[in-house]
Amino acid sequence: MPFGQGAVPTTSVRDELGRYTLLRDRTILERPDHLSIMSAKAHVSSGTKSLVSEMSEATEQSDPIQKNLQVLALLNRYLNTERYVDLDLKANIPLPYVNIQGYQFLPHLFYNFNLGAQLSISNFGDVSNPRAQTYLKKEKALGLASEFRHDKYAGYFRFYQLTRSDLKSTLTYADIVTNQSLIKFDSLNIEGQVYALDFANTWTFKHNLITTEIREFAPIKDDVETAYGFRPLLHLNYRSQRSFWYYGGGLHYRRFYSLGDGIYVEAGVKREGSPSLAFSTRISNESVNLAPELNWGILHFRYGMRLQYRNPVNEMWVPATHFLILEFQYPG
Repeated sequence: MPFGQGAVPTTSVRDELGRYTLLRDRTILERPDHLSIMSAKAHVSSGTKSLVSEMSEATEQSDPIQKNLQVLALLNRYLNTERYVDLDLKANIPLPYVNIQGYQFLPHLFYNFNLGAQLSISNFGDVSNPRAQTYLKKEKALGLASEFRHDKYAGYFRFYQLTRSDLKSTLTYADIVTNQSLIKFDSLNIEGQVYALDFANTWTFKHNLITTEIREFAPIKDDVETAYGFRPLLHLNYRSQRSFWYYGGGLHYRRFYSLGDGIYVEAGVKREGSPSLAFSTRISNESVNLAPELNWGILHFRYGMRLQYRNPVNEMWVPATHFLILEFQYPG
């Protein structure tokens, strides 16, 4: 049974944006970022489809009494639980490789579309009137990127135009009964736009790799400020790489969550060949990722789950998250 049903929570306000930011950054850094022609990636919490379809069915009831009863029963069934969704599409156009004094550059033009949402249903602060809180974000990125390689280090940089729109909403039981939608895509019409830079460098010392990374660094702000804002993601990673396995860890940080929330450890194994098989795991302070992978020619396929070993989190029950990655990589 989800935590909180029949209990009186001590938390008064749910910070949906802060929770989304943490889960979104974990998603970004958990996903492999290969040189691909096209990729599709999705993270979806268990039960999301059922929640949305049941809510739609309940609010479409023509009988007012039945509508009230079904909406209230639905909110109580999912009470004090959260759902997370992240959908990502990316296309790359490769450009000619360049070699300059021992450096190899692999440039490409890219377009990236991302849609993310965080939803929670709670009775925090008012046990008699459950509410649904939603954060929704849409963003597009268009620009130039390149990997670079050298004998002892390698990395990448991206320079791009980043367009972002988002919204936060809180709907009470009474609001939902009057046919207000949980997610209002047509309200994503106020966009902020900046020019941003991503940069990462990995140093290699025998079998040890140290990576420093910054994403979404935008020194010149736009006049339109979204709730998410344009604040960089900072990331540090250490990995001990062997022939068929690795282990390591790191931390990441962005506004809205603490450094402690960004700490993780990781490990994985890999079997070379065609097709090549791999299995990776990453553990944060609340969940563990389990992800088998398959590489066959230009096809890269990854399916996994983010499983909670600590529940509830901030008095909210967090379901498992399924993720699926499909990439068509550059040949060779």
